[in-house]
Amino acid sequence: MFHFFAQFVSAHGFLRKKPQNHHFYQAHDFIIPRFDTPRFDISLFEVYSHNQHFEIPRLEICRSEIQAVDSIHTTCGKEHIMSTITIFGAGNIGSAVAGIAVKAGATVQVIDRNPDKASAAAEGVTGAKFGTAEIAGDIVVLALPFPAYDDVIAAYGDQLAGKTIVDPSNPIDFGTFDLALPKGAQSAAEYLAGKLPQSTIVKAFNTNFAATLAAGVIDGAPTVAQLASDDENAKKAVAAFIEGAGLKTVDAGPLKRAQYLEGYGALQIILGVTEQTPWTGGFKVVK
Repeated sequence: MFHFFAQFVSAHGFLRKKPQNHHFYQAHDFIIPRFDTPRFDISLFEVYSHNQHFEIPRLEICRSEIQAVDSIHTTCGKEHIMSTITIFGAGNIGSAVAGIAVKAGATVQVIDRNPDKASAAAEGVTGAKFGTAEIAGDIVVLALPFPAYDDVIAAYGDQLAGKTIVDPSNPIDFGTFDLALPKGAQSAAEYLAGKLPQSTIVKAFNTNFAATLAAGVIDGAPTVAQLASDDENAKKAVAAFIEGAGLKTVDAGPLKRAQYLEGYGALQIILGVTEQTPWTGGFKVVK
């Protein structure tokens, strides 16, 4: 199979060279085409790429433009990543999500009332001041306490139209540890959807402690974010930038499932506050 691959790449002029040995192809990050790959779709193949957080190689599906021996451009699993992600809030969750987005290859804007704090949220982000900055991102993460959402809607409602809005909130009354929602609301995410009818809402990150998002691992395995949305494309776009940073995702279904996720998130917070689980731990999804 390898010999066929080498002959095929050479014959079609992808490398403008005679067939190379196995070590050459390893050095240039491609091994052997998938057995189910169409004969003339040589751009789709499997490569082993090393991730700094794992000791063993990961097998990824990549698409490459093979132009010459010294010009091979490869992208792995990032087809859905939006070019820019805006994050409101530079606290623990905002900083952790900013780091994930940067690692995934996105351009990241962080908006906070303190622009210096926004700029320091993660290496490589652009900080901006709440109320004066314009939203740059196609995906907008509201990494704020739920009661602050109305301030964002009041200041940025028009700019949020047409955007994918990520809701990581857990609306909790910390006096009673009960869920605290506006009258008639089933979940924070559904409340947000009612307030922003021209936006697409994705529930995500509320079942993860910030430390496990920042580290990308929990109990020795990749951190898993649970997503809920009525829009499959928006859910895929959010999943893509999370997975592009080496974390995992699971699809919890439509946005109405945010009710379950918020109850799940509230219980995890209660266990953290009562010191029954560490803030570096929490619930772990096994895939």
